[in-house]
Amino acid sequence: MYEDSEIMSEEEVVSNLIALLHGEAIEDTMLDGSRATTFSDGGYLTRDEGFVLYTPDGSKFQITVRQV
Repeated sequence: MYEDSEIMSEEEVVSNLIALLHGEAIEDTMLDGSRATTFSDGGYLTRDEGFVLYTPDGSKFQITVRQV
């Protein structure tokens, strides 16, 4: 498990997701070993589309997808 000082921040998650979209290998990001589930599969009571990202340090991040 990670030490408290190593818990991933929201800013780091965003930065790492953008790196993945730009073609960086997941092994080269802090997201290596993470898993995800959609809101509907996870039983979240929302009409929004999105997913929950579970990082190896035990953190959870909700990512909502909205078209603008």
